[in-house]
Amino acid sequence: MKRAFIATLAVIALLFTGEINAQKKRDLSFFDVPPELNKTRIVGVSVGGGLAYSAVVVGLNQAWYSQHEQTKFHFYNDNKEWLQHDKVGHIWTAYVETNISHNLYRWTGLSNRKSLIVGSILGWSFQATIEVLDGFSKRWGASPGDLVANTIGVGFYTAQELIWGDQIFQWKYSTHKVDYNQYPEIYKERAANLYGTSFSERILKDYNGQTYWLSFNPVRLFNEESNIPDWLQLSLGYGITDVFGGFENKWALENGTVFDGSDVKQKRQFYLSMDIDLTKIPVKKQWAKTLLGALNSFKFPLPAFQLNSDGDFKFQPLMW
Repeated sequence: MKRAFIATLAVIALLFTGEINAQKKRDLSFFDVPPELNKTRIVGVSVGGGLAYSAVVVGLNQAWYSQHEQTKFHFYNDNKEWLQHDKVGHIWTAYVETNISHNLYRWTGLSNRKSLIVGSILGWSFQATIEVLDGFSKRWGASPGDLVANTIGVGFYTAQELIWGDQIFQWKYSTHKVDYNQYPEIYKERAANLYGTSFSERILKDYNGQTYWLSFNPVRLFNEESNIPDWLQLSLGYGITDVFGGFENKWALENGTVFDGSDVKQKRQFYLSMDIDLTKIPVKKQWAKTLLGALNSFKFPLPAFQLNSDGDFKFQPLMW
Protein backbone atom coordinates (compact mmCIF):
# COMPACT_ATOMS: atom_id res chain seq x y z
CA MET A 1 0.00 0.00 0.00
CA LYS A 2 2.91 2.33 0.76
CA ARG A 3 4.22 1.89 -2.80
CA ALA A 4 0.81 2.77 -4.26
CA PHE A 5 0.70 5.95 -2.15
CA ILE A 6 4.23 7.01 -3.17
CA ALA A 7 3.57 6.30 -6.85
CA THR A 8 0.36 8.35 -6.73
CA LEU A 9 2.16 11.28 -5.12
CA ALA A 10 4.81 11.12 -7.84
CA VAL A 11 2.17 11.42 -10.58
CA ILE A 12 0.50 14.34 -8.78
CA ALA A 13 3.87 16.09 -8.48
CA LEU A 14 4.49 15.63 -12.21
CA LEU A 15 1.12 17.10 -13.06
CA PHE A 16 1.42 20.26 -11.02
CA THR A 17 5.15 20.99 -11.31
CA GLY A 18 6.10 19.74 -14.78
CA GLU A 19 6.13 21.87 -17.89
CA ILE A 20 4.77 20.56 -21.15
CA ASN A 21 7.34 20.61 -23.91
CA ALA A 22 5.69 23.01 -26.34
CA GLN A 23 8.42 22.68 -28.93
CA LYS A 24 7.59 19.07 -29.68
CA LYS A 25 3.92 19.24 -28.75
CA ARG A 26 1.67 17.56 -31.24
CA ASP A 27 -1.90 18.79 -31.07
CA LEU A 28 -3.88 15.75 -30.15
CA SER A 29 -4.77 13.36 -32.91
CA PHE A 30 -8.19 12.27 -31.66
CA PHE A 31 -10.28 15.41 -32.13
CA ASP A 32 -10.23 18.93 -33.49
CA VAL A 33 -9.25 21.43 -30.79
CA PRO A 34 -11.21 24.73 -30.70
CA PRO A 35 -9.29 28.00 -30.18
CA GLU A 36 -11.11 28.70 -26.90
CA LEU A 37 -13.20 26.89 -24.29
CA ASN A 38 -16.46 25.52 -25.72
CA LYS A 39 -18.92 25.42 -22.82
CA THR A 40 -21.37 23.19 -24.65
CA ARG A 41 -18.68 20.61 -25.29
CA ILE A 42 -17.32 20.65 -21.75
CA VAL A 43 -20.81 20.20 -20.28
CA GLY A 44 -21.54 17.40 -22.74
CA VAL A 45 -18.26 15.58 -22.05
CA SER A 46 -18.56 15.96 -18.27
CA VAL A 47 -22.23 14.97 -18.03
CA GLY A 48 -21.92 12.19 -20.61
CA GLY A 49 -18.79 10.84 -18.97
CA GLY A 50 -20.38 10.97 -15.53
CA LEU A 51 -23.47 9.11 -16.72
CA ALA A 52 -21.40 6.49 -18.52
CA TYR A 53 -19.16 6.04 -15.46
CA SER A 54 -22.18 5.66 -13.16
CA ALA A 55 -23.84 3.18 -15.51
CA VAL A 56 -20.70 1.03 -15.68
CA VAL A 57 -20.24 1.03 -11.89
CA VAL A 58 -23.89 0.20 -11.19
CA GLY A 59 -23.89 -2.45 -13.93
CA LEU A 60 -20.72 -4.07 -12.59
CA ASN A 61 -22.08 -4.08 -9.05
CA GLN A 62 -25.39 -5.62 -10.06
CA ALA A 63 -24.06 -8.14 -12.57
CA TRP A 64 -20.97 -9.23 -10.66
CA TYR A 65 -20.32 -8.05 -7.12
CA SER A 66 -23.91 -8.36 -5.83
CA GLN A 67 -23.72 -12.10 -6.62
CA HIS A 68 -20.97 -12.56 -4.02
CA GLU A 69 -20.86 -12.10 -0.27
CA GLN A 70 -19.95 -8.60 0.90
CA THR A 71 -17.77 -7.73 3.88
CA LYS A 72 -15.94 -4.78 5.39
CA PHE A 73 -13.33 -3.10 3.20
CA HIS A 74 -10.05 -5.01 3.13
CA PHE A 75 -6.89 -5.47 1.05
CA TYR A 76 -5.60 -8.62 -0.61
CA ASN A 77 -2.10 -9.22 -1.99
CA ASP A 78 -2.47 -10.85 -5.40
CA ASN A 79 0.93 -9.84 -6.79
CA LYS A 80 2.00 -13.44 -7.44
CA GLU A 81 -1.16 -14.39 -9.33
CA TRP A 82 -1.49 -14.88 -13.09
CA LEU A 83 2.27 -14.45 -13.63
CA GLN A 84 1.64 -10.69 -13.17
CA HIS A 85 -0.16 -10.58 -16.51
CA ASP A 86 -3.16 -8.89 -14.91
CA LYS A 87 -0.90 -6.14 -13.56
CA VAL A 88 0.32 -5.30 -17.07
CA GLY A 89 -3.35 -5.22 -18.07
CA HIS A 90 -4.00 -2.61 -15.40
CA ILE A 91 -1.13 -0.49 -16.75
CA TRP A 92 -2.59 -0.65 -20.28
CA THR A 93 -6.14 0.14 -19.13
CA ALA A 94 -5.13 3.13 -16.99
CA TYR A 95 -2.90 4.42 -19.80
CA VAL A 96 -5.71 4.20 -22.38
CA GLU A 97 -8.32 5.77 -20.08
CA THR A 98 -5.99 8.69 -19.34
CA ASN A 99 -5.28 9.11 -23.04
CA ILE A 100 -8.96 9.19 -23.99
CA SER A 101 -9.91 11.51 -21.12
CA HIS A 102 -7.08 13.90 -21.96
CA ASN A 103 -8.11 14.02 -25.61
CA LEU A 104 -11.78 14.53 -24.81
CA TYR A 105 -11.11 17.53 -22.58
CA ARG A 106 -8.72 19.04 -25.13
CA TRP A 107 -11.62 18.77 -27.57
CA THR A 108 -13.64 21.01 -25.25
CA GLY A 109 -11.01 23.75 -25.60
CA LEU A 110 -9.64 23.31 -22.09
CA SER A 111 -5.93 24.12 -21.95
CA ASN A 112 -3.50 21.26 -22.46
CA ARG A 113 -2.26 21.39 -18.84
CA LYS A 114 -5.76 21.43 -17.36
CA SER A 115 -7.03 18.70 -19.65
CA LEU A 116 -3.97 16.59 -18.76
CA ILE A 117 -4.69 17.06 -15.05
CA VAL A 118 -8.35 16.13 -15.52
CA GLY A 119 -7.50 13.19 -17.76
CA SER A 120 -4.95 11.82 -15.31
CA ILE A 121 -7.32 12.11 -12.35
CA LEU A 122 -10.10 10.41 -14.29
CA GLY A 123 -7.82 7.67 -15.61
CA TRP A 124 -6.70 6.81 -12.09
CA SER A 125 -10.16 7.18 -10.53
CA PHE A 126 -11.88 4.87 -13.02
CA GLN A 127 -9.52 2.05 -12.06
CA ALA A 128 -9.57 2.87 -8.35
CA THR A 129 -13.33 2.37 -8.34
CA ILE A 130 -12.82 -1.27 -9.29
CA GLU A 131 -10.48 -1.68 -6.32
CA VAL A 132 -13.11 -0.20 -4.00
CA LEU A 133 -15.68 -2.71 -5.25
CA ASP A 134 -13.14 -5.52 -4.88
CA GLY A 135 -12.32 -4.30 -1.37
CA PHE A 136 -15.88 -4.83 -0.15
CA SER A 137 -16.13 -8.30 -1.68
CA LYS A 138 -15.26 -11.23 0.60
CA ARG A 139 -14.07 -13.27 -2.39
CA TRP A 140 -11.47 -10.69 -3.44
CA GLY A 141 -10.07 -7.54 -1.83
CA ALA A 142 -8.53 -4.28 -2.93
CA SER A 143 -5.13 -4.98 -4.45
CA PRO A 144 -2.18 -2.68 -3.62
CA GLY A 145 -0.42 -4.15 -6.67
CA ASP A 146 -3.31 -3.11 -8.90
CA LEU A 147 -3.20 0.41 -7.47
CA VAL A 148 0.53 0.61 -8.23
CA ALA A 149 -0.06 -0.69 -11.78
CA ASN A 150 -2.86 1.84 -12.31
CA THR A 151 -0.58 4.64 -11.16
CA ILE A 152 2.20 3.45 -13.47
CA GLY A 153 -0.20 3.53 -16.43
CA VAL A 154 -1.36 7.07 -15.64
CA GLY A 155 2.17 8.24 -14.87
CA PHE A 156 3.52 6.70 -18.07
CA TYR A 157 1.13 8.79 -20.14
CA THR A 158 1.49 11.95 -18.05
CA ALA A 159 5.29 11.93 -17.92
CA GLN A 160 5.60 11.63 -21.70
CA GLU A 161 3.25 14.53 -22.27
CA LEU A 162 5.33 16.65 -19.92
CA ILE A 163 8.71 15.56 -21.30
CA TRP A 164 8.03 15.28 -25.02
CA GLY A 165 4.49 16.54 -25.56
CA ASP A 166 3.96 13.24 -27.36
CA GLN A 167 3.57 9.53 -26.68
CA ILE A 168 6.89 8.09 -27.81
CA PHE A 169 6.22 4.84 -25.91
CA GLN A 170 2.71 3.47 -26.38
CA TRP A 171 0.98 0.66 -24.51
CA LYS A 172 -1.11 -1.54 -26.78
CA TYR A 173 -3.21 -4.70 -26.61
CA SER A 174 -3.97 -7.68 -28.81
CA THR A 175 -5.94 -10.88 -28.30
CA HIS A 176 -6.61 -14.16 -30.04
CA LYS A 177 -8.94 -17.08 -29.45
CA VAL A 178 -7.23 -19.94 -27.64
CA ASP A 179 -7.99 -23.44 -28.91
CA TYR A 180 -8.68 -25.37 -25.71
CA ASN A 181 -9.52 -28.50 -27.69
CA GLN A 182 -5.81 -29.31 -27.52
CA TYR A 183 -6.16 -29.91 -23.75
CA PRO A 184 -7.82 -32.80 -21.87
CA GLU A 185 -11.51 -32.34 -21.09
CA ILE A 186 -10.95 -31.32 -17.46
CA TYR A 187 -8.79 -28.38 -18.58
CA LYS A 188 -11.41 -27.34 -21.14
CA GLU A 189 -14.03 -27.25 -18.39
CA ARG A 190 -11.73 -25.26 -16.16
CA ALA A 191 -11.08 -22.72 -18.94
CA ALA A 192 -14.82 -22.34 -19.55
CA ASN A 193 -15.40 -21.68 -15.83
CA LEU A 194 -12.52 -19.23 -15.55
CA TYR A 195 -12.63 -17.38 -18.84
CA GLY A 196 -16.15 -17.97 -20.17
CA THR A 197 -17.19 -19.41 -23.50
CA SER A 198 -18.54 -16.48 -25.54
CA PHE A 199 -16.39 -14.27 -27.74
CA SER A 200 -16.92 -11.20 -25.55
CA GLU A 201 -16.06 -13.10 -22.36
CA ARG A 202 -12.87 -14.49 -23.83
CA ILE A 203 -11.71 -11.05 -25.01
CA LEU A 204 -12.16 -9.60 -21.52
CA LYS A 205 -11.18 -12.52 -19.31
CA ASP A 206 -8.97 -15.05 -21.10
CA TYR A 207 -5.43 -14.21 -20.01
CA ASN A 208 -4.04 -17.04 -22.17
CA GLY A 209 -5.13 -15.19 -25.30
CA GLN A 210 -4.15 -11.64 -24.34
CA THR A 211 -0.87 -9.91 -25.14
CA TYR A 212 0.24 -6.46 -24.01
CA TRP A 213 2.77 -4.52 -26.06
CA LEU A 214 5.09 -1.57 -25.59
CA SER A 215 5.58 0.02 -29.01
CA PHE A 216 8.03 2.81 -29.85
CA ASN A 217 10.11 4.36 -32.62
CA PRO A 218 13.74 4.70 -31.39
CA VAL A 219 14.47 7.52 -33.85
CA ARG A 220 11.69 9.70 -32.45
CA LEU A 221 13.20 9.29 -29.00
CA PHE A 222 16.27 11.26 -30.06
CA ASN A 223 14.43 13.53 -32.53
CA GLU A 224 16.98 12.86 -35.25
CA GLU A 225 16.56 12.96 -39.02
CA SER A 226 16.04 9.50 -40.46
CA ASN A 227 14.60 7.65 -43.43
CA ILE A 228 12.60 5.51 -41.01
CA PRO A 229 8.98 6.75 -41.12
CA ASP A 230 7.44 8.14 -37.93
CA TRP A 231 4.64 5.58 -38.02
CA LEU A 232 6.93 2.51 -37.96
CA GLN A 233 7.51 1.10 -34.48
CA LEU A 234 9.40 -1.64 -32.68
CA SER A 235 7.16 -3.57 -30.30
CA LEU A 236 7.89 -5.71 -27.22
CA GLY A 237 5.09 -7.99 -26.05
CA TYR A 238 4.21 -9.98 -22.93
CA GLY A 239 1.70 -12.81 -22.63
CA ILE A 240 1.09 -16.05 -20.75
CA THR A 241 -0.07 -19.52 -21.71
CA ASP A 242 -1.21 -22.79 -20.07
CA VAL A 243 -2.56 -20.82 -17.10
CA PHE A 244 -5.59 -22.43 -15.39
CA GLY A 245 -5.27 -20.87 -11.94
CA GLY A 246 -4.05 -17.72 -10.25
CA PHE A 247 -1.08 -19.16 -8.37
CA GLU A 248 -0.82 -22.64 -9.87
CA ASN A 249 -2.71 -25.13 -12.04
CA LYS A 250 -4.52 -26.72 -9.13
CA TRP A 251 -8.22 -26.29 -8.36
CA ALA A 252 -11.19 -27.74 -6.47
CA LEU A 253 -13.74 -29.80 -8.39
CA GLU A 254 -17.50 -29.77 -7.77
CA ASN A 255 -17.26 -32.94 -5.64
CA GLY A 256 -14.83 -31.20 -3.31
CA THR A 257 -11.66 -32.99 -4.39
CA VAL A 258 -8.65 -31.02 -5.57
CA PHE A 259 -7.33 -31.65 -9.06
CA ASP A 260 -3.59 -31.23 -9.44
CA GLY A 261 -2.91 -30.05 -12.99
CA SER A 262 0.63 -28.92 -12.32
CA ASP A 263 1.93 -31.29 -15.00
CA VAL A 264 0.82 -28.50 -17.38
CA LYS A 265 3.33 -25.78 -16.57
CA GLN A 266 2.33 -22.13 -16.58
CA LYS A 267 4.55 -20.17 -18.98
CA ARG A 268 5.42 -16.57 -19.71
CA GLN A 269 5.65 -15.48 -23.35
CA PHE A 270 7.88 -12.70 -24.68
CA TYR A 271 7.49 -11.22 -28.16
CA LEU A 272 9.46 -9.06 -30.56
CA SER A 273 7.53 -7.55 -33.43
CA MET A 274 6.94 -4.41 -35.49
CA ASP A 275 3.96 -2.13 -35.12
CA ILE A 276 2.31 0.90 -36.71
CA ASP A 277 1.56 4.16 -34.92
CA LEU A 278 -1.79 4.96 -36.47
CA THR A 279 -1.72 8.51 -35.10
CA LYS A 280 1.21 9.25 -37.45
CA ILE A 281 -0.64 8.17 -40.59
CA PRO A 282 -1.21 11.38 -42.62
CA VAL A 283 -4.96 11.75 -43.09
CA LYS A 284 -6.89 14.98 -43.67
CA LYS A 285 -10.41 14.07 -42.54
CA GLN A 286 -11.04 14.65 -38.84
CA TRP A 287 -13.22 11.54 -38.52
CA ALA A 288 -10.34 9.46 -39.90
CA LYS A 289 -7.90 10.96 -37.38
CA THR A 290 -10.36 10.23 -34.57
CA LEU A 291 -10.84 6.64 -35.73
CA LEU A 292 -7.10 5.99 -36.08
CA GLY A 293 -6.46 7.56 -32.67
CA ALA A 294 -8.97 5.20 -31.05
CA LEU A 295 -7.63 2.13 -32.87
CA ASN A 296 -4.07 2.95 -31.86
CA SER A 297 -4.66 1.36 -28.45
CA PHE A 298 -4.47 -2.00 -30.24
CA LYS A 299 -1.41 -3.48 -31.87
CA PHE A 300 -1.43 -3.80 -35.64
CA PRO A 301 -1.29 -7.50 -36.67
CA LEU A 302 2.22 -8.27 -37.92
CA PRO A 303 4.72 -11.16 -37.72
CA ALA A 304 6.49 -11.72 -34.39
CA PHE A 305 9.23 -13.76 -32.75
CA GLN A 306 8.04 -15.60 -29.63
CA LEU A 307 10.12 -16.90 -26.71
CA ASN A 308 8.47 -18.90 -23.93
CA SER A 309 9.87 -19.10 -20.40
CA ASP A 310 10.58 -22.82 -20.94
CA GLY A 311 12.99 -21.90 -23.77
CA ASP A 312 10.64 -22.73 -26.63
CA PHE A 313 11.27 -20.32 -29.53
CA LYS A 314 9.02 -19.89 -32.55
CA PHE A 315 8.07 -17.50 -35.32
CA GLN A 316 4.47 -16.29 -35.54
CA PRO A 317 3.62 -15.38 -39.18
CA LEU A 318 0.85 -13.06 -37.97
CA MET A 319 0.53 -12.06 -34.32
CA TRP A 320 -2.83 -10.74 -33.15
